[in-house]
Amino acid sequence: MPKFDKENKRCIHYHKMRFCGDWVPIKKLCDICKRAMGHLAFHHWIYAFRTETVIKNPKLALLNSIIACFPCHRQADALRELHDVGHWERIPELVRSMPIKMRMDVCNGLLTLVPKLRTVFNEALAEAERIEKAEKSLPHPKEMP
Repeated sequence: MPKFDKENKRCIHYHKMRFCGDWVPIKKLCDICKRAMGHLAFHHWIYAFRTETVIKNPKLALLNSIIACFPCHRQADALRELHDVGHWERIPELVRSMPIKMRMDVCNGLLTLVPKLRTVFNEALAEAERIEKAEKSLPHPKEMP
């Protein structure tokens, strides 16, 4: 569960700032693995706002975040870092530089993910198309009264 402060309020951390209040949701299961694994914490996929902005509106700290158990949070951090760094073309050479057992484990794990990632990508593509279609159906700001 998210950490509680002394007044028993729910808290979230954002850019090393701590925000507490009844508006912070409490879940008993990890959003990813759906298990109750001890301490759960917020994982921010994107830090989309400056600290000053979040201080004025703390609820913004909930955007682009999930609640994750420690193992899922570590993997989410690794994926966010992989995304932020980019340079996907370096990954095969990085894997080649690993010790042989680790290299085989990583390759096996990645190869088993390919079909699942293809499904996730197709779902994301369909969602993006739905959003684009919905946005096109909205009136243009100049056309609004």
